[in-house]
Amino acid sequence: GKTSCAHWLARCLNQLDRRAAVIGTLGNGFPDQLSAAHNTTPDAIVLQRSLADYVRQGAQAAVMEVSSHGLAQGRVNGAKFDVAVLTNLSRDHLDYHGDMDSYGAAKAGLFAWPGLKHAVLNLDDAFGRTLFTRLENGPVNVVGYGFDAGRVRGEKLQLSASGLSMQIASDWGNAQLSSPLLGRFNASNLLATLATLLVSGVSLNDAAQQLAALQPVAGRMQALGGGEKPVVVVDYAHTPDALEKVLSTLKQVNPNGRLICVFGCGGNRDTGKRPLMGGIAAQLADEVVVTSDNPRNEEPLAII
Repeated sequence: GKTSCAHWLARCLNQLDRRAAVIGTLGNGFPDQLSAAHNTTPDAIVLQRSLADYVRQGAQAAVMEVSSHGLAQGRVNGAKFDVAVLTNLSRDHLDYHGDMDSYGAAKAGLFAWPGLKHAVLNLDDAFGRTLFTRLENGPVNVVGYGFDAGRVRGEKLQLSASGLSMQIASDWGNAQLSSPLLGRFNASNLLATLATLLVSGVSLNDAAQQLAALQPVAGRMQALGGGEKPVVVVDYAHTPDALEKVLSTLKQVNPNGRLICVFGCGGNRDTGKRPLMGGIAAQLADEVVVTSDNPRNEEPLAII
């Protein structure tokens, strides 16, 4: 959810006349003027140079995807964060971190950042609840979001092939939200984006109006075709959890359709997730095509 939330936040802020840059997987810069990124989170020198450039171009805010690698390697050291957001913690990057505890510890470092003002946490996620318990009596303003608890809640969620709708109940008031985005996980990402806008001083009405106009980020549950043509959905899903959420959502919104899943696993990365993803695809899709996906230095057929 980092990529979607980061781009949505930057777009909303720009629409609200708060010039905002974005730094992340899809590129760095202002939302409609992105330059290619070599890493999700750039090294410290590139980061500080980029932030200074954005300030010179009139930026009032920057929205960053902060990766666990970036935190563990000190790439964001020296940066000052006002708001930190946790969307979820699921199996990823174990080739680097070794185990989930180390992965979680790297992520948690952002929420102990000196000078941090607000922590926005997904209370539907077990790790989010752990962080909430750890932070709730500290100096940081903690805002939980979710469908069951939190200061920003989504209620009466309805999902369909044309989008989603839900009622917003929050400490900032109540609102109705309809969106063309697909799936419960995107509804959760919208709640994360909303909570971040609210702690940043945006009114609930303004925030809800901006959220309703958001479109999928490139390669994130991006639907093509439709009508008399097949619907093709492009999604970055590269973890077992992400693949399960995408396929489950597509089956839910179109239960009578035929679901064909085309996917692969990258080389020189966590090998343990490969059989898990294969099992999920076999269980949820009507047909599975396993293909090569950036094998790096591995033999493609060995991965498949």
